[in-house]
Amino acid sequence: MKNQLLKPLAIALMLMLIPLSISTAQADQTNQGSKGDRGDKGGKGQVGPIGPMGPAGATGATGPQGPIGATGAKGADGTSASVIYAIGNPGPAGGKVFFVTDDGLHGLEAALQDQSTGIQWHNDSSITTGEWDGFTTGAVWDGINGKQNTDRIITSQGGITYQSWGSYAALLCANYTGGGYGDWYLPSKYELNLLYLKKDVVGGFANTGYWSSTEVDNHLAWSQYFNDGLDGLQSFNEKPTPFRVRAVRAF
Repeated sequence: MKNQLLKPLAIALMLMLIPLSISTAQADQTNQGSKGDRGDKGGKGQVGPIGPMGPAGATGATGPQGPIGATGAKGADGTSASVIYAIGNPGPAGGKVFFVTDDGLHGLEAALQDQSTGIQWHNDSSITTGEWDGFTTGAVWDGINGKQNTDRIITSQGGITYQSWGSYAALLCANYTGGGYGDWYLPSKYELNLLYLKKDVVGGFANTGYWSSTEVDNHLAWSQYFNDGLDGLQSFNEKPTPFRVRAVRAF
């Protein structure tokens, strides 16, 4: 009987407490603050350690060929081999060697034929008066000096001629260009005798007199006879005498 009286009372009490609980919960929600602002972004962290090296990639394709480089500087010229000459050999200018020195490295060669069958020694004309007055040229050297004599004669006599044949012994030899060389000359008295001694080796000589470039005085110059009868006699003759000439050159 007592329990039956308490049961309705408990139920009534619970019904009274339910609204109170709801009000308390709503009050708690009302008292809760609004959501705060987002904080500042934190600083950047430290860089991590470098990872291990990966495997090597495949070899790339060959690139195009580069341009041709500039031409290099020219190298020094090589030394030419020395030619040894002997008497009777062809000379550098195509003549015949009749005298050698320095074991064949140097010497004299003669043209293969005469440059004239008969010509005077001098110009036969005075540069100042127009007629021969027998002046000297100063071509008095002997030995291997025919080139100096020839140059001296031409300097003195010039290139103007009086006679119809139009030249004289020294000028004729100097103008000879055998083998493409322009340094031929009328041999000196000494050189002419060397040529006589090898006349059979050189060949082509006549049995008559040949002029040298060595002067005696204002009227005379040295010559040499190549005919066997006079046996190579060297003598001086008048400059207008028409003797033969054979040009020579040194090498």
